[in-house]
Amino acid sequence: MPLVKVSQVEIGDRFRQDLGDIDRLANSISDLGLLHPIVVTQDLDLIAGRRRLEAFKLLGREEIPATILDMDEIWRGELHENRERKDFTVSEWVAVKRVLEPEIADEARKRRLANLKQNDLIEPEIFRLGETRDIIAEYLGVSGRTLDKAETIVEAAEAEPELYGEFLKDADAGKKSVDRAFKDVLRRRRQQDGKQGVSLPPGVYDVIYADPPWRCDNDASNRGKAEMHYPTMELEDILNLPLEGHVAVDAVLFLWATNPLLPWALDVMEAWEFTYKTNIVWVKHRFGTGWYVRSQHELLLIGVRGRIGTPADEDRLSSVIHAPAGRHSEKPKEVYERIERMYPNRTYLELFARNTRRGWTSWGDEV
Repeated sequence: MPLVKVSQVEIGDRFRQDLGDIDRLANSISDLGLLHPIVVTQDLDLIAGRRRLEAFKLLGREEIPATILDMDEIWRGELHENRERKDFTVSEWVAVKRVLEPEIADEARKRRLANLKQNDLIEPEIFRLGETRDIIAEYLGVSGRTLDKAETIVEAAEAEPELYGEFLKDADAGKKSVDRAFKDVLRRRRQQDGKQGVSLPPGVYDVIYADPPWRCDNDASNRGKAEMHYPTMELEDILNLPLEGHVAVDAVLFLWATNPLLPWALDVMEAWEFTYKTNIVWVKHRFGTGWYVRSQHELLLIGVRGRIGTPADEDRLSSVIHAPAGRHSEKPKEVYERIERMYPNRTYLELFARNTRRGWTSWGDEV
């Protein structure tokens, strides 16, 4: 790993965040070493690692391990070739994203304002319409969800290297896949959340029913925003819900997903260690708000872990529910009846519940 002079690293305008507890990080580096190098350009402009750099200064170190990226090569569009040679680590994916993201987002904004069409775009080719994350992910040769997972790993290692640095180190070295390291981060976060007092009802359950209070900024009117009706949660907090010890080895999950946030719901299902199988569609009697279309349906995802099995033939009901919409986010009571028929005589846990039901354990702010 190359070493660069701490005093020569340039800190640009992108680093304006609160640095937090540098003393604690410096102590961790002193005890464990630097688990995650900083990332710089060949001109020693800092891309990632401001807190680590400041910790080295505090420790009086003159040199710091660094990953050096050739940004000229990236801008020339040679990233695919490098990726195929496997020269880029998980840390470098995220470093590249941090450099390209503001450039692409700004270019996309300008083009939207100018109302330019796809076939009118000019070089470089990377500047084209589309979601910024997915554009960068495609350019790196990975999926958008993989890039999100990589960023979660990097951010965790940057914030608390003593807890998460090992997972990034293993991912960068190829000892663990991005998916495995991501799950390790989530598992440790759940453990930490449990230590900090986030608790679920006692017991072990084999049927989980959840309607997460997603927090999401969108262009819908205030009438359609969840925050206007009940407290919401960040995706990371939902991912890290401490389910360990509360879910049976063989279990089934019924998880509500809003249409725009379907990828988030799939991430939650994976983080909770369920495998997606199918879904039920709830068709409402009227349409509501929406982004590109006015939503008139919601999805209830079904996932399993272990050998919970499938419902008996006579209990496999239609995949469509027709029921009127109630108050904001209220779900049809028929869903309880369906779940109980599909998986009778089970231990039932409802997460983020808004009411109670006989035979169920309900957990949430509104019960």
